[in-house]
Amino acid sequence: MVTNHQILFNKAQPTGLPKPGEITTRGKAELDIDSVPLNGGVITRNIAVSLDPTMRNRMKGDIGYFSPPYQVGKPVTAIGIGEIVRSEHKDYSAGDVVYAIELGIEEYTVHSPNMVASFRKFDTAQLANGLSITTYLGAAGMAGMTAYMSLKEIIGDLKPGNKMFVSGAAGAVGQLV
Repeated sequence: MVTNHQILFNKAQPTGLPKPGEITTRGKAELDIDSVPLNGGVITRNIAVSLDPTMRNRMKGDIGYFSPPYQVGKPVTAIGIGEIVRSEHKDYSAGDVVYAIELGIEEYTVHSPNMVASFRKFDTAQLANGLSITTYLGAAGMAGMTAYMSLKEIIGDLKPGNKMFVSGAAGAVGQLV
């Protein structure tokens, strides 16, 4: 049995800045990682999450956004990296490190088989290449790939002497261009 410390979504707020302690709150739940029903899924020990601007839209409630809104009383979720602690899924074993689209901002998350389908397993080379694992949430993750692929689409083959102007480069993607 472990105490699973969590950041819980507390209240939808369609406008204004999120208020600490009002929009989210700290929580904890007892979790028996050895016997919690997985029903074909997995449980992860969460290593790191990416706090992205898109999370703000999910705090607004059901506004027709492409990702579902956060649920009051449930952990806030984010893109993240976790280690499989226990598995009932054929593709994953305890010890596997995975990139997940919906990782709870909590110490442990129980994932259904549907959620596990979106996991990407890190291979040995990725884990041993000298990069911090959190690099895969930034420069080598979604933001970095978006920056790179956008450049390839707009400019084509990147060559010395090519010039471009990046507007709004303070954002997650723009700062990596």
